[in-house]
Amino acid sequence: MKRLDLTGKVFGRLSVVGLSSERGNRGQVKWICNCDCGVTHTVTADSLRSGASKSCGCLRTEPKNKTHGMSKSRLYRIYRHMINRCSLPNMENYHLYGGRGIKVCQAWGKFEPFKEWALNNGYKDNLSIDRINNNGDYTPDNCKWSNDYEQARNKRSSKLTSNNVISIRKMREDGVKNIHIAKKFGISPSHASDVARGVSWSWMPD
Repeated sequence: MKRLDLTGKVFGRLSVVGLSSERGNRGQVKWICNCDCGVTHTVTADSLRSGASKSCGCLRTEPKNKTHGMSKSRLYRIYRHMINRCSLPNMENYHLYGGRGIKVCQAWGKFEPFKEWALNNGYKDNLSIDRINNNGDYTPDNCKWSNDYEQARNKRSSKLTSNNVISIRKMREDGVKNIHIAKKFGISPSHASDVARGVSWSWMPD
């Protein structure tokens, strides 16, 4: 039976980084996980999927009133995705973030300070986090909340030249996959697909 790949998935405070060489006491496969508190921990797949392991152990030592209680909220998902794409090489868009040296600032190493900044700086459920300088890190001074239109204008991918567009569409005609096109031009696979289909750059080059 093919092993289910848990890389990049989040279970409570644990973000799965990759497969461990360690095995459980019954030979079970273990996975390397980063805990929100900064500790690296190895856990069996069964413990992760069943919910038996939700942290490195730090959750059990904290008073109940210290947990943020927002693990299922949209804002927390935004936070975890931001952390993961800057720190987990196996994430699909890592090459656009952590792979380019982009980091999340130390002040946002925990969710609570990020939540406080978000709520004090215009967070709404129809907005997404956006970096003002796309070559800069995720910091309070370099981030804002933007709608989809503003996000699209600020993306590095919006800086494609007409020659880039011609090359992308030719590569798709030749059967090159979007993920390989994305890596070549420094854009996301979804944007490569949009350019190839004319959803972005709707004009057709001569």
